[in-house]
Amino acid sequence: MNTRSLRFFKASFALLLVAAFFMGSLPQASAAPAAPGLHTFTQPDGSTFQGLMHGDEFFNWYETADHHPITWDDATSRWMYALPAAEGVGPSSGIAVGAGPAPGQPWKPLMPAAELEAARTRTYEASVPPVKRGRTRGQGALAVN
Repeated sequence: MNTRSLRFFKASFALLLVAAFFMGSLPQASAAPAAPGLHTFTQPDGSTFQGLMHGDEFFNWYETADHHPITWDDATSRWMYALPAAEGVGPSSGIAVGAGPAPGQPWKPLMPAAELEAARTRTYEASVPPVKRGRTRGQGALAVN
């Protein structure tokens, strides 16, 4: 192996090590609860309605401002009122949000049994160590040699 190839190999290896170090020190991505508050949903005809998002990355649903669960219907490309189900949000009722009264009383979806079991065993670890706030006497900025 000639000198030029050896230098290229060493530089590539060093760059790979640095990249691996930084990738390992990046905080892990994590999900969060659904954004609180009212959100504007738009139907294909341009009409809008206010709704809420509930849940987290494991179990979530949408509902109208008056708490009727809704679902996106791929067949009609519209937001529809959802029917109750034994677990989670049921199928479309066939009534588009804004096209008619909601079917029945508001209801809250039940978390699926599999998710209830997973939630009992799931553990969360902080992806970033806690930060100490403030300084103590004599500590300054990070010194780099």
